[in-house]
Amino acid sequence: MRTITVEIKTVDGDDLILPACSDARRFARMLGTTELTFEALICIKTLRYNIEFQSDESSRWRIALAAAAS
Repeated sequence: MRTITVEIKTVDGDDLILPACSDARRFARMLGTTELTFEALICIKTLRYNIEFQSDESSRWRIALAAAAS
């Protein structure tokens, strides 16, 4: 199973999902954007990719993604 790494950054109170590895950047490029959406992460998981988060502060994202993908 392949893995992509993303980073959560908060800008003006909004969480942005930024690609942090080449495969994640490739997915963002295919979507025509510089960041990924939660919906995009769910689709990427259906392609049998693991999603890793760079910081431990993203635990609520980890929980939400696990719940949505099951």
